[in-house]
Amino acid sequence: MWHSKTLVPVGFMLLVFSLLSASSLCAGENENIKQWIGQLSDRRERAAAKQNLIKARERATPELLNVLNDEYAKSSVRTDIVQIFEINKTNEAIPALKEALKSPTARLRVASIKALGTMADEKLADTFKEAIKDPEPAVRATAISALKKLKNRSAIPIFIESLSDKNADVRLNALDALIVFNDISTIPPLIERLNDPAPSVILKAVEALSNYKDKQVVRALVKRLKTGNRQVKIRVIEAFAKIKDKSVLPQLETLQNDEYIEVQRAAKKAIKTIEG
Repeated sequence: MWHSKTLVPVGFMLLVFSLLSASSLCAGENENIKQWIGQLSDRRERAAAKQNLIKARERATPELLNVLNDEYAKSSVRTDIVQIFEINKTNEAIPALKEALKSPTARLRVASIKALGTMADEKLADTFKEAIKDPEPAVRATAISALKKLKNRSAIPIFIESLSDKNADVRLNALDALIVFNDISTIPPLIERLNDPAPSVILKAVEALSNYKDKQVVRALVKRLKTGNRQVKIRVIEAFAKIKDKSVLPQLETLQNDEYIEVQRAAKKAIKTIEG
């Protein structure tokens, strides 16, 4: 009888102790999270603290959001937090990441766009379109890459407009985005990029145009063969091999005697491909 009476209080005490233990563990982890966030400001401890916060995942989210939303917090710490959200694809952070795009710190804006780009949320299309107007080239280039992932055809005119951007990296990203859509309406602006001041942009434009079996594309590429840039010449030859238009065979025959051995080899290989 006495035994049965003591079971209730003993059971109750065990429950209380278990709850206290869980509460203590939770409090301890919260303290750890705050400590790790504080260590993001320390160059020596930053990397380890960042890894710990990544592993904590959603348990760290509330504290991380508090710091990210604090405009007086160090921009480097806020940038680290954004990168943690990017790695963990933390959807709860989307509102805070959008707010961070108003920061005067370009690096934080770039990191925020990259993080939002990992969310693959169609609702973010307008956010990326607006970021393409940013005064910082790195933000514009990153926003184009993020918008490209959504494969939203309404963005094609924006990508075409970005082909005229003053920054070569922005133009390159715009070309990359247009390759995804393979839309014939982009042929004229792509042809214009064949005269870009940056050789890297010309190479990417040739790559984009190689997807079109189109006579105006072939004519434009034939004109681009008149260049002293060996890489551009080879890329054009490779484009001809992909397009397989026999009208370029005379030009390719001539290139078998080019001053560059690499061009000669590319021409011979293209001729074999086109002739079948």
